[in-house]
Amino acid sequence: MPLYGTPRDRRLISSINKEILQKIIGVEVAVYKLAVEETKTNMYGESSNKQYFIPVKVHALVRINDSTVSTNDAGELSKDKDLSIAFLRDELFDKKLVIEMSDIILWDKGYYQVDVVRESNYWWGRNPETSIAIETGESGDHGYIISVIADVHRTNMGNLSLVDVRSGVNSIRTTSNLPRNL
Repeated sequence: MPLYGTPRDRRLISSINKEILQKIIGVEVAVYKLAVEETKTNMYGESSNKQYFIPVKVHALVRINDSTVSTNDAGELSKDKDLSIAFLRDELFDKKLVIEMSDIILWDKGYYQVDVVRESNYWWGRNPETSIAIETGESGDHGYIISVIADVHRTNMGNLSLVDVRSGVNSIRTTSNLPRNL
């Protein structure tokens, strides 16, 4: 049985992580969740005009990966930026937010689409939900999932319908829970 893996130790680690992320690092991102029920799809389940809920602001740790430059068929250059964005699992739980593939994240005036979501950063290297100790009944209260990491890529704003690209006006409403673009 580990010495520093009790619920009291988890609360200490959680409070230290929250303080560092919120008060020292202080980076906030906006997470747009897809409003599946309001998005009209064709017979193949595809949609060219997706609807999103009002964004939720969350503190995050952003790591910029290597950027790549590519050309399309028309010969236009595009610089693709990939990021890894880490969230505290406790903060996501408090805000009742689940990061999923295809969510949109706004950071540094860029819109990023989530490709991969990982929950593999464990306190003491143990996932409390799948630990062998839980199955055998030995020390089920040890272990803690610290963070959720999302690997994202930059996406085209015009395809999202979040911002009126033609007028340049971005009117984000923050008082309603209704989906955007209805």
